[in-house]
Amino acid sequence: MPFFSSEQKKTEEGDAAEASIAGALNGKLRSSMIKLCFAGLLAAASVFQILSLVQAVADGTQRVAKISQGLDVLSDVEAQSDGLEALILNAAPRHALADLAEREDAIANHLRLFQRSGAADLAPEHYTALRSQSEVLIDLARTAVFSAAAPDDLEALREGTVQFRQQVHLLQDSQSALTQAGFGGLAAETRSKVFLLILFLAGTLFLLSTVLITGFREMARRHEVERELMQAMAEVDEASKAKSRFLSTITHEIRTPLNAILGFSELLGREPLSPDQKQQVSRLKSAGRTLSRIVDDVLDLSRIEEGGLELRDEDFSPNELFREAIDLVSVHSQTKGLILSSEISANMPRLLRGDPLRLSQVLLNLLNNAIKFTEEGSVTLRVSSRIEDDKQEAKLRIEVQDSGIGIAPEDQERLFDRFAQIEEGMALQNNGGSGLGLAISQGLVRSMGGDLQVHSTPEEGATFWFYLTLPIVDSRSELPVEVPELSVLNAAAERVMLVDDSADTGDLIRRIMKREGIHVEVVTNPLDALNQVTDYDPDVILCDMQMPELSGVELTRRIRALPAPYCDVPVIAFSATSFSDEIEQMMLAGANAFLAKPFQINDLVAAISGVLADAGERYSARVAEKRDGHSFHELEEMVQLMGKSWVLKFITRLSDRLEASFKGSQSRSERMAMAHRVVAEAGQIGEKDLALAATSLEQALRAGGDTSKQEARFRNEARAFLSRLPLFTLRIG
Repeated sequence: MPFFSSEQKKTEEGDAAEASIAGALNGKLRSSMIKLCFAGLLAAASVFQILSLVQAVADGTQRVAKISQGLDVLSDVEAQSDGLEALILNAAPRHALADLAEREDAIANHLRLFQRSGAADLAPEHYTALRSQSEVLIDLARTAVFSAAAPDDLEALREGTVQFRQQVHLLQDSQSALTQAGFGGLAAETRSKVFLLILFLAGTLFLLSTVLITGFREMARRHEVERELMQAMAEVDEASKAKSRFLSTITHEIRTPLNAILGFSELLGREPLSPDQKQQVSRLKSAGRTLSRIVDDVLDLSRIEEGGLELRDEDFSPNELFREAIDLVSVHSQTKGLILSSEISANMPRLLRGDPLRLSQVLLNLLNNAIKFTEEGSVTLRVSSRIEDDKQEAKLRIEVQDSGIGIAPEDQERLFDRFAQIEEGMALQNNGGSGLGLAISQGLVRSMGGDLQVHSTPEEGATFWFYLTLPIVDSRSELPVEVPELSVLNAAAERVMLVDDSADTGDLIRRIMKREGIHVEVVTNPLDALNQVTDYDPDVILCDMQMPELSGVELTRRIRALPAPYCDVPVIAFSATSFSDEIEQMMLAGANAFLAKPFQINDLVAAISGVLADAGERYSARVAEKRDGHSFHELEEMVQLMGKSWVLKFITRLSDRLEASFKGSQSRSERMAMAHRVVAEAGQIGEKDLALAATSLEQALRAGGDTSKQEARFRNEARAFLSRLPLFTLRIG
């Protein structure tokens, strides 16, 4: 499939380019992050330098303050030596001694204050000398007082005062020198720290500016990359649309002739043929259905991969679904002599909500695979149910177990890949396939919220299982009464118009409708269809949606624009497409139903019967008109169309069905099916009263209430019909 390979290659190249771009961006992002980390470290170092600078300035200022305080104290100490000689000469000895004692205390206090300020620690020798000299000075002064100011003592006092002051000045000079040195050191330390701070800040600014510049460049590059990615996404989107168009076109081109193959082979199979001819027709039908399944598988896989698969959300009976799955594959298992069984949990809810069609598709795929790869032994469908505590959901475990050839471990790893087939399975005769079934089943199960798993041992069989959690609609465990729907035409259908450019499809539908006693007007050119609608006045219009001159969607719109009553004619759209958006366009244009190609005869008959049942008063009036009076008109037409022998068999089958209904051994489901069939068969031969009685009985049985009145009416009408059997035989001849 080169188209898909080309698209996959484009997707892979786009992913590689995106990964390369992402890698480059991640590398630059790492570089920027490293620069930001270094910038953060430098900023932290700058803050540390600022704190260190503040601390250094504070310490230097504190030292200078201590020295300044010491200088003030020394000035006060020096002041205590002033006026000593005058004090001794002028004051009385007693007063002079008292004043000297005060001066001595003042000097001692000032020196202690000088020492506590820490200034003494900066020049301990000078401090000790000053302290000693102050004591000498006070002693000289006292000596002068006691000697009554003797000249020698006064001279000694003068010399001691000079020495004292000299010692004070020496200490002051040392403190001043320390002050200058402190200022110088503080300035040097401040300069060094400020220099380092400037370096750190410069480095931080450089790294930040580099990151900013790189960021702006990367933003520009990112915009460019985004534009490239948007362009790539547009190309991928265009490729996806091209694939969808391709699938739609190729599907139509394949399914249109396939519809003719299946339809004509089904018609041919109903003809009297020799055994060899019947075998050939059977093989033809089987091959056509296989091809149809392959086309469906390709479309399903495409929708799953694109995420465009839409799941239904409807109520269904799980027990009925499992039973139907077993019934559908039972023929294949019986042919191979296998034991086919099912084990369904007793607490299975009566109704669940989900997609029964897709669930049935998964089950049939697993069961058919199990039967295909099992030569002898058994195949079992096993389903268990667990009701959640809130009783709103049921968790189902669904498994299919067989005793077949098994699967090797190396094959299990790629079992759910597209086109994957196990080697032993391919070696078995007639077991080949497209290799899409399990890939589609896995995609469907995952779409429903589960995951398909497998456990297998070679030569011992395989078990496939998955879990699903579905909402509960009716938690009761009893089985609902159901009746299979039958495809029988409404008695009001007389004229059908087909609009299709395919001659094969026209011939096929004409032959099918002829068997139902309905005339078909075939229109191959859709441009002529509008005139044919008003001239022919059909009961139903079958319209192909894909025609070259005029699409079925547009034709349906034009039909709905016609004046009454032609605008109300039911339209059944049919096409090979299976895309939901195209089907939605058909329905929005005014189609009453959709029929997918290729279709079976029963599908076509059921579609016509369904739209006629919903068509409204126009067809109800026609039916009522046909019910007025009893005649053998329908019977005579049936004889002309189908032949006497076929009609006699038809009448005999109906009479046998009615006689069997009197035995009273039928279940409710069986009586519903019987009544449904009687409605169709009695209507075809003009027995309107019997058909009405059977309709009332069927409706009452479906409602589930008291059916005694409907049963009595039906028995009366059935006996009346059986009493008229000789008249029917005589009329048939």
